[in-house]
Amino acid sequence: MRIVILNTHSVLNPGDSAVVLAELQVLKERYADLALTITSRTPGLDREFYGPLGVNVLPAIIPAPSLYDGWRRKLGMTLVNLASLRAKKRLREEIRRSDLIISSGGGYFYSNKKHLPGLTFRQNVAHIGLARRFGKPLIFFPQSFGPLASRTARKSMLRSVSGKNVIKVFAREEASYELVRSLLRPEDAAAKLDLCPDVAFLLRGSKGPASQALLPDLPRPRLLVTLRHWDYPEAGGKDEKKRKEEEYLRSCAEVCRRFFERWKGSVMVFPQVKGPGNFEDDRPVSKAFWERIGGLVPDGHRHFLDEPRVLPPQDVLAAISQADLVLATRAHSAIMALVSGVPVVSVSYQPKGMGTLRLMGLERFGTGIAEIDPQKVGGMVDEILSHPTAVREEIRRNLDVVRKTVRVKLEAALELAD
Repeated sequence: MRIVILNTHSVLNPGDSAVVLAELQVLKERYADLALTITSRTPGLDREFYGPLGVNVLPAIIPAPSLYDGWRRKLGMTLVNLASLRAKKRLREEIRRSDLIISSGGGYFYSNKKHLPGLTFRQNVAHIGLARRFGKPLIFFPQSFGPLASRTARKSMLRSVSGKNVIKVFAREEASYELVRSLLRPEDAAAKLDLCPDVAFLLRGSKGPASQALLPDLPRPRLLVTLRHWDYPEAGGKDEKKRKEEEYLRSCAEVCRRFFERWKGSVMVFPQVKGPGNFEDDRPVSKAFWERIGGLVPDGHRHFLDEPRVLPPQDVLAAISQADLVLATRAHSAIMALVSGVPVVSVSYQPKGMGTLRLMGLERFGTGIAEIDPQKVGGMVDEILSHPTAVREEIRRNLDVVRKTVRVKLEAALELAD
């Protein structure tokens, strides 16, 4: 069975790796003789990680300049990518020879540009276009769609999800489901579109050998915090964007201060994603936040949880499992916390964060990145830490249901593809 998974991101993002590993797990269980190729934005790094698992890794067919810093490097690397005709021919040939194409789970089909979508969005739809060109059966594994700020982006997305070769489109939360439903004809939506939680909920396996240096012995309860830089597309200009990010960091710091004063616990700041590109790198915003909480949480009660190596999802699970609660801006921080049975408060920068909680019946533990109320979030923290056993049992029950739902729906879609 020759399968190509399109639009995976990078092992620099452990959330994306968690999705890919879960997808690989599903496919290997179904197909005894599997030949798998994936596309990646950092093919060299990803090849080192996935190669030993028997996965062929190829670069994307259209460059994404946002991966690089500075306009000279953006221009230079874009030209290098455009000139790499051999790699593009290899991907084209893999798609032509494939039995099935899968659009990888994740959150990459969005464009906040009001006129023409950026090259990253075009990169993703170009891959889907190749599958359509060769008439290959295509399944969109559970993923987010939107926002789509321009007519061009909406038309491109419609073309991507409505082809005759599209077997199933799985939206991983209600907002994405409604967006795709608004694009499709009613009969196509009824036949092809379905709501299905993130495939990373199926992730399993032994947790990685996280070192003691990575996980020091800190007083409990332990609050693990993941943050990210965001561009607040609704903001009017640079000054407003900067103000919104400042308010986001201030509010999260106030949550940590309140947590320490009330519970005398520890705060672990975890830059989960290391790239690619500055916009996706959590380390700068995490370091700024670390300095901010220096006067709010004592040294013996806080830790900056980072190291130079790229952490695989198993090590992320190991780190998260040592926490009693996660304050998660990264959507897959929340998912991997729930997979580990650890309660989470989600700070959503897109609908996928709150949508994930809603599918788990835990939407009361969510807030938006632009409207964090430290007192309200503090109340969520208090509820979780006051009733930890009850909340963890709720997570366990709901996780069992979600996992069964994901497995049944993916199996049914793969059955259609066979």
